Amino acid sequence: ESRDYAELSDVFDFAADHLGLLKAAVVASGIVPPACDGTGQSLGHLLSVLVGPGLGLEIVSEVRGIPKGSRLAVSTNLLGGLISLLMRATGQTVQLSGSLTDDERRVVASRAILGEWLGGSGGGWQDSGGLWPGIKAIEGAAATASDPEWQQSAGCLLPAHRPITLSQDAQARIENSLVVFHGGMSGNVGPILEQVTSQHLLAWDTARTARQQLIAAFDDIERALQSGDAKALGRLTQALFDGPLQAIIPAVDNAFTQACIQAAKDHYKEAFWGFNMLGGMSGGGMAMWVDPQQRAHVEQTWPGILVDLAQKFNGSMPFVITPVACRVAINERGSVGALHPASTALMPPAYYHIHAPLLAGMRHEHLDPQRRADLLRSINHDTTQDQQQLLQAMVANLIPEAVEGTSAQSTESTDAISSTLDEFGFDERWQNHLINQVRAGQISMRKNRLSSQITLKNVGKEQVIQQPTAADHKRAAQLLHDGSVATLTLAGGLGSRWSGGGGVVKALAPLAKFNGTWRSFLALNLRKFHESDLHHTAPRIVSSSFLTNEPLVACLGEWHKTDWGRNVLVSPGRNILRRLIPTQDDLKHWLAELPRPQLDAQAERARADRDKAWLKWAHETGAGSPYIDNTLNQILNPPGHWWEVPNLLLNGTLQRLLSSNPNLAYLFVHNIDTLGAVPDAEHLARHLSSKADISFEVIERLSGDAGGSLATINGKARLVEGLAIPDESLELGLSYYNSNTSWVSIDALLSFFGLDRDSMHNPEPVAEAIRERATQLPTYVTIKEVKRRWGHGQEDIFPVAQCEQLWGDISSLPDCSCNFMLVDRKRGQQLKDVAQLPDWHLDGSRDYIAQLCGL
Repeated sequence: ESRDYAELSDVFDFAADHLGLLKAAVVASGIVPPACDGTGQSLGHLLSVLVGPGLGLEIVSEVRGIPKGSRLAVSTNLLGGLISLLMRATGQTVQLSGSLTDDERRVVASRAILGEWLGGSGGGWQDSGGLWPGIKAIEGAAATASDPEWQQSAGCLLPAHRPITLSQDAQARIENSLVVFHGGMSGNVGPILEQVTSQHLLAWDTARTARQQLIAAFDDIERALQSGDAKALGRLTQALFDGPLQAIIPAVDNAFTQACIQAAKDHYKEAFWGFNMLGGMSGGGMAMWVDPQQRAHVEQTWPGILVDLAQKFNGSMPFVITPVACRVAINERGSVGALHPASTALMPPAYYHIHAPLLAGMRHEHLDPQRRADLLRSINHDTTQDQQQLLQAMVANLIPEAVEGTSAQSTESTDAISSTLDEFGFDERWQNHLINQVRAGQISMRKNRLSSQITLKNVGKEQVIQQPTAADHKRAAQLLHDGSVATLTLAGGLGSRWSGGGGVVKALAPLAKFNGTWRSFLALNLRKFHESDLHHTAPRIVSSSFLTNEPLVACLGEWHKTDWGRNVLVSPGRNILRRLIPTQDDLKHWLAELPRPQLDAQAERARADRDKAWLKWAHETGAGSPYIDNTLNQILNPPGHWWEVPNLLLNGTLQRLLSSNPNLAYLFVHNIDTLGAVPDAEHLARHLSSKADISFEVIERLSGDAGGSLATINGKARLVEGLAIPDESLELGLSYYNSNTSWVSIDALLSFFGLDRDSMHNPEPVAEAIRERATQLPTYVTIKEVKRRWGHGQEDIFPVAQCEQLWGDISSLPDCSCNFMLVDRKRGQQLKDVAQLPDWHLDGSRDYIAQLCGL
């Protein structure tokens, strides 16, 4: 990608496009001095001084087959390469080509860290080792009187790089045993590093013990390297991964990584010597040690095994590329430069794939002579295969749909979208009504909030405590025993917060290991019901949407073969909406309300630049219009969990259940991520004693709880969403948080819709009755971050708007009788974000779920 920059300030706008890292290298290398920022000077003037009037500087980088966020130290080493190239070109190094001196390497490494800070790519000094030759120990160094950090810092900015010398035989054994591969996932390792730092600062005992184990093993690793004992290295790195690394950083492991390790053990048996994690977050850069005698067999079979494993986890974990295996060798020269004469001075083939289609539209007399000569050299040098690829790129530029597979993630076809909309109950009139309301500002993020004129008060504890009678307990136990209570598990969403906008089926996402096996949200839910006394009698339903239906049906099809997965129904969604490009007002409102930690000045500026880029994108794309440039699961959305209960009527599931089980009288409804929720006599008795249509379970609110709360509004007790509360300060005064777990009296629900058991057979009146009730509920506009993947594992994040209606708002309607009951936090806790998992492991919640599930 290329852009024209009018002012020097554009060079410092690192978030405006995909060139942030290259611009950071230009600044860090001194080509555009940091002091030029904000001066309003012309970039053309600087270039005329630097390279001559009318001339410019073209910088090209290429990273082959490695995605952003790979945990392979790509950004730091790429910055180091770019900075050293620019330093060579401007006389800041002794030699134009060849190796750098040690002092030059330290300057380049320092500037690479500066570039990381400028561009916000997140690398650190530990990643700069590629500038130095061979294998080396990277060690922190105390500042001495000769260092610029002296009396400013206890340690030096840069570490010391101590060479570890290997014999040629030892080096060959290491190279022939090490198999490096990328699992296909990318991720932001920043929060992981913050977690590790926090553990260190808080002197967390488990992490301190683990660090001591890592330090103690270092000498053994170095001895094994020097002797070329790859088998010992495999044993050591596997033990460190299984023990201290996971103790400090749980994110170094996940279900996919464990599946990779197990597959290697199963396929290569004694030839598999051990696993080696190459980053602080699992699923990206990894390696394993194998018997060199079996190296050829591993190289032949391992890529296919990786692809099969990724396909198995594709619906439940976010992959950005197809996993790849790499052949690696020890770099004995470090970062080097080469100067090519004119006859061989060619850019990478991908460069010409970008530029040739653009140049082809120009008349030859208008083509710059240097460009023309460069293109001719490329064509004359290219092989037949290269020329075919160039032709394909040119055709793809003119007619994108003519060439398949030109990007990692393409826009869905109109036919695919139409088919999905038809299958899952798209109502075009309702969608157009919502679009018109969004464009007119009648529904918006500002309008989500209730009027500031309302009277909002906290609810006293006496209003959430019920004392059912012995008769209520007895009746509740009998209802559960007789199968009169069905469980509805809400699993229609992707859990964008859980995957960082990656679009996976949250129900199938593996979240933790129990007894050495990774378990998903759905697996834990099925296990806990099997361990209860109800699994023989209570109907179990899992609701789905267009996003989750197919993966859930396929998964349950396998689990139906087990005792704990048998007799589980899927209630497919019968409603769907299109996501929208947000309006400027909504986007600004969302950005202003995002909870944001205060960052350093440069990071704050990078974030502000990204916000400006989002606003510009929304304006140019068409605010309020459907979002289309992405895959199906990113451009459509289920319209909120309000609809997952009415879906039981719309898709006929409830009718079939009542026909086969006339005694069915109650629904127990809960989110897939409320793992502690299970139907029991105690809480059903509280619902019975209330005589209410619906009873909602609430938990005591803690500071991190974000969502719905219990309050009285103008005298009526109801659930109110956080985004609807007029003033955030009011939310802090509310004591009880909505767990979105509820007990529903089925006949009362039917009556609420103006229906009864006999009138459910005619779909049209049922659908009309539900639509009529939906118009009485508030419709919220929310912003979701979605990922758009392109190129080879590259991702852009866009904020898109979607309209939602939420189940708890049924409590706001005057003719729906609702009760609220306080339950234990472990029962009602929801897991919305991966960042909750460390506390979940430590505060006893995980052990509680293990007990429920018999694990």
